[in-house]
Amino acid sequence: LIRTVESPDTKGKSLVKLLIAFLYCLSSLLITAFVMVLVHDRVPDMKMYPPLPDIVLDNLPLIPWAFDMCEFIGVALCAIWFTILLFHKHRVVIMRRMFSLVGTVFLLRCITMLITSLSVPGVHLECRAR
Repeated sequence: LIRTVESPDTKGKSLVKLLIAFLYCLSSLLITAFVMVLVHDRVPDMKMYPPLPDIVLDNLPLIPWAFDMCEFIGVALCAIWFTILLFHKHRVVIMRRMFSLVGTVFLLRCITMLITSLSVPGVHLECRAR
């Protein structure tokens, strides 16, 4: 028989950890939003720097509803995640790990946006510096 020994303040400590992970995620999202504004002002001119060649995308037609479908799938995945959180026993641990992962991914995305200056991905997008 294995017994677990827990301190009486375990629930309070886990909520503090959750708050720290949430603040980490929120701050990394704010930093990424700021970096996106900076990078947007450095977008190269589309006339001088056309979209980079892509063998696959150049041979496929533009599907207008694909972006809407991508958003629908994202909303469905979020609904599944909230359903899991609703019924799972260790929902605080799952939220803490998710906040930590999302925060780290967005900080890494922030770094890659800063160090790479790519042209606009396609002619169907209109992106100009101010």
